[in-house]
Amino acid sequence: MRFEAIPRSQKVARAIVQRIVTAMSEGSLKRGDRLPSEQELAAELGASRIAVREALKILEALGAVEICQGSGTYIPKEPRPPVIDPLQFLLSLGDAQPEHVKELRFMVELGFSRIAQRKITEEELEKLEENLVKLKEAFKKGTVDVELDLEFHHLILEATRNPLVVQLGKSILSLFHDSIEAGVREHPEAPVQHHTLILEAMKSRDPQKLEAALLESYRYWQEHLGPKRKVNGGRKESHEEA
Repeated sequence: MRFEAIPRSQKVARAIVQRIVTAMSEGSLKRGDRLPSEQELAAELGASRIAVREALKILEALGAVEICQGSGTYIPKEPRPPVIDPLQFLLSLGDAQPEHVKELRFMVELGFSRIAQRKITEEELEKLEENLVKLKEAFKKGTVDVELDLEFHHLILEATRNPLVVQLGKSILSLFHDSIEAGVREHPEAPVQHHTLILEAMKSRDPQKLEAALLESYRYWQEHLGPKRKVNGGRKESHEEA
């Protein structure tokens, strides 16, 4: 296959990545196919070999291509684990606005929490209760930290007993590590309040009560710690927590 030249207005390495990913999704490039050489790609795309090499390194890190020294670059015959998180990379490529990423988190968190609510066992509810007790004790001592906060959400994720949901949920939550950390530092009382509501909703098995609890948390952080900056390198820099 041949690639169309990249317009001068586009960021070259990003555009090359997107062209190759599109060719793969459309079936123009299939597993086991060999890509044109760096020189051929540069000529077809109207780009420098440096830009082509940068794009191929990005795709290799994502597990999308395999670079074989002396042989060429191939679409792997078997899926390869990525070196970096694809979701975080795609968000950074898209220059995602903080509000869009927050909405993505709310959508995903509401979804996995509903699944967990249907499946959660008494033992798993006890683990959530234990985490909440630790969180309350930490609040009294002034030692609330991000890891204790995230543990609560991870316990809910694990209660879905769905490895695909767990992986996606952890990827989304990892985007918010820095903002959650800032949130619990500035408003340490909020995780205690919101996690209490979420746990009560999980126990009730009432999906409407669960949605209301998560929405209350979402609105609180919208009001108190609104977006300040864009996502940078897959990490959201504004403050918010749920």
